[in-house]
Amino acid sequence: MKKVNDIGMAALKTWIIHTAKDNYCCVDQRNLEAWAQEAEEHGMIGRDCYVEMSHFSTRSGHTEVFEIPDAGLTEHIEEN
Repeated sequence: MKKVNDIGMAALKTWIIHTAKDNYCCVDQRNLEAWAQEAEEHGMIGRDCYVEMSHFSTRSGHTEVFEIPDAGLTEHIEEN
């Protein structure tokens, strides 16, 4: 299982700041952790670790996708 590390959190925060409309640009720790969890969940089902931002929330007016870079992910072995 891949987990978003500090590098990934910083990259995710930067992406949110640059992508979201000002009224949707919440990057407090709780919000950032929710975005990271979404990326990790995508990774658990065999996809890349990524997040999507709805076109309603973006400055561009289009849905935006951000893939967490490899350096921003740490492999964690699940214990039973």
